[in-house]
Parts: sequence; C-alpha cells; structure tokens
Amino acid sequence: MSIVPSLIFFNAVVEIGQLIFVSIVLLLTWVVNKIVSQDLFCKAEMMIAYAIGTIATFWLIERTYGF
Repeated sequence: MSIVPSLIFFNAVVEIGQLIFVSIVLLLTWVVNKIVSQDLFCKAEMMIAYAIGTIATFWLIERTYGF
C-alpha cells in the first residue's frame, strides 16, 4: 500500500522540478534579451534553432540507418 503514495510523490516532485527548470530558462532568456541587443538575440535564436535541427536530423539518420 505504500507504493501508490510513493509513486504519486515521486511524480509530483519530478513535475515540480520540470516547472522550476522551465522557469529558470525563461528567466535567463528574459535577462539575456534585456542585456543583449535585439539583432544579436535574433541571430542567437536562429543559431540555436539550426543546432537543434541539426542534432535532430543526425539522430533521425542514426536511428533509421540501423533498420
């Protein structure tokens, strides 16, 4: 009977941790946006988007190549 409360507590703590992480990332994004010029911030966003796309494409090719 102690398994159910343990699982609920674990899940709640994981969700709270994710919310804290997202809040920190949003706060850092807001701070960087205020400090850095808008043009540089837009370029950084584009570079990050290309990096994510490149990694995703690499993982897709790597995983489908095995089939």
